[in-house]
Amino acid sequence: MSKITFTIVDDHRLFADGLARILQETGLFEMLKVYNSGSEFLEELGKVATDLFMIDIQLGELSGLDLCTKIKEVFPGSKVILISMIEAPHLIRLGMKNKADGFIPKTTDASILKEMVSRICGGEKVFVDKSSSPEDSNKINLLTEREMEIIHLVKSGKSTRVIAEELFLSEFTVETHRKNILKKLNLSSANELIAYAYANHL
Repeated sequence: MSKITFTIVDDHRLFADGLARILQETGLFEMLKVYNSGSEFLEELGKVATDLFMIDIQLGELSGLDLCTKIKEVFPGSKVILISMIEAPHLIRLGMKNKADGFIPKTTDASILKEMVSRICGGEKVFVDKSSSPEDSNKINLLTEREMEIIHLVKSGKSTRVIAEELFLSEFTVETHRKNILKKLNLSSANELIAYAYANHL
C-alpha cells in the first residue's frame, strides 16, 4: 500500500519538524516538504502535488485560511487540515467555510492527532473543538459539513423552504438533514437545536 504524502506549512520550525516526525513514525505517511513561510509555499503551490496539506492558520504575513482556499482550487482532491494554537469555535466555522477537511489544535496529544489525521485522510470531516465537553465534541464530530451549514441557517431563524432555496436543495432533502441532525445530537425540536448551537458555538 502506498504511503500518504503530506506537506506542512508552519512558521514555527520546531513544531513543524515534530509534527512531521509524529506522522512519519506511523509508517502510513511520507513527508514531501515543510515550508516555514506561507509566501514561499504560495510561490511553489502549483508544483506541490501532495495527498495532505497541514496548514497553520496564523502564518504572519498570510492566513492559512486563504491558503486553504487556494489549495482546494489547485488540488481539489487533496485533504487540507488547519492547525492552530488558538482554540476558538469561530476558527472552526471559518475553516469549514474555506473548504478545509479538518481543524486540529496544536495542543492535541500525538496519539489523538494520528487518529484524527487518519480519519480525515479516510474521507471524514473532523473539526476538534476542545472548548466543548468530550461528549458534545464527539457528537459534533459526527456532523457532516452540509449538516453544519444547515444548523447555522436554522440558528439564524430560516425556515426549511428558505434553507432549501439558499442551498439549492429540495425541501424534502433539507427536512431529512434536519431529522438526522436532531438524531445525532439527541435533540427533539428546532428550539432545542438552536439552544444547543448557541451553547456549543456552532
